[in-house]
Amino acid sequence: MAALSKMGGAHPLRNTFEAAIEEIEDLIQESLDRLIYHFKKAHVSHQVVHLNAGFAALTSNAIHKYVFRFDPGNIDKGGFNAKVRDSINGLFQLAHIRYCQPYLATIESGDYSGILV
Repeated sequence: MAALSKMGGAHPLRNTFEAAIEEIEDLIQESLDRLIYHFKKAHVSHQVVHLNAGFAALTSNAIHKYVFRFDPGNIDKGGFNAKVRDSINGLFQLAHIRYCQPYLATIESGDYSGILV
């Protein structure tokens, strides 16, 4: 926030972002309450909980509700539906590898003319 005040005020999009968050604040709070419920339930039963999967489910629910207008219920699924998180992470890792090593795209396509001398 200090950087914004040095620039002479708030960013022009700040009100838009605040309005978008306020619009889904109830959804976020409801999802957070459900997440806390599952954390407490796991604590009582001495189960291991993957926090990153829980918070990824919370984020996924909020995004789906805001963008697609439905709740996928990842928080209530076993393991917080961690397979969705793992799939997204895999896509980002693949994109990163292909960006850093573009010759892999050539190999995958079967066109070796660009890399064979």
